[in-house]
Amino acid sequence: MPFLLKSSTATALAVAFVAGLWTFAGDGGQQKPAVVSRAPRAPVTTGQCIDHPFGAAASLFNGFTLGDFHGVGSGLVEGRLAAGGSLTLDSYSVGKELPAVTADCSRTSAAMYANTIVAGGIITLPAGEFYNGHVVAGSSAKVTAKRSPSTCKVKTFLPSIDFEAAAHSLETLAAELASLSATGAIVESPADPAALHLTLSGKAVEVVECNAGMLVRAASIAVSPQSPKPPSSATLIINVVGADTVNVPALQAHWPFAQRKVIWNFVDATLLNLPHGLPPGSILALKAAVEGAGSVVGQLFAASYKGSIDFQIAPFDGCLPKVVPKTQSGQPPSSATTSL
Repeated sequence: MPFLLKSSTATALAVAFVAGLWTFAGDGGQQKPAVVSRAPRAPVTTGQCIDHPFGAAASLFNGFTLGDFHGVGSGLVEGRLAAGGSLTLDSYSVGKELPAVTADCSRTSAAMYANTIVAGGIITLPAGEFYNGHVVAGSSAKVTAKRSPSTCKVKTFLPSIDFEAAAHSLETLAAELASLSATGAIVESPADPAALHLTLSGKAVEVVECNAGMLVRAASIAVSPQSPKPPSSATLIINVVGADTVNVPALQAHWPFAQRKVIWNFVDATLLNLPHGLPPGSILALKAAVEGAGSVVGQLFAASYKGSIDFQIAPFDGCLPKVVPKTQSGQPPSSATTSL
């Protein structure tokens, strides 16, 4: 079970990504379990995107786990890193691509979130280097890693992040994305099961469901030549379903989507193994212990993590659509717009 930290007082948090800076002011929310249900499917609405879909606190981070995070061996996290439980990095570089903070941390702007590494439990950093912010441990900190000149202090106090509220927010988002009606499909090539074909509808938000059994056999995903070309700013949501354990092979993606506009939503996985990383995009794996190597270009939101993946900074900035509630007839309200 992931360690979840509940802050004594939920605070409001607002975040903006302006001129290369992520800004911070707190977090909050209700604590209710989210239930993933994929029937009936919900349509999506035109031009209605969820504001700060990962929650204002979690959105700040390159890697965010509800439980423990263990970086094995040498690796890097270009952005910020947070864990609701304990956080151990054997020899990692963290925060190098973040905006530099002033050398005098007491003069850092209140509008800028100045914590690079945050954990609800123990932080252990025996080697490596961290940059551009504080290290904040909820329990204790054992830090002998090198601090860059731009790094502030190692602190021990309860973080202002409410990990329990963040868990609820992220689980709710994953459930809502899993409930969306598909706009396209992923199918195996009849000639080669290792080649997956992605059919699209040319919409601004494309939603596809991928069976985990197909994914573990795949070597590539390519857009079907017959598919209409989506807009250059289009978002791709991939709901991976159908297995508790998902072992993703070395996978090449050939699609027109920008890396900051792709979401991999591992709906059913409780163990997600990424020995070669994953094609660019952010990862939702809220039930899963994630393991792996290689690289991830995007954000990770998971139950826990252990591995040597390099996490490159590419915060999601696509559109995750709001779910339109259905009436008792099973149809969306007459006032709802359902086309993309």
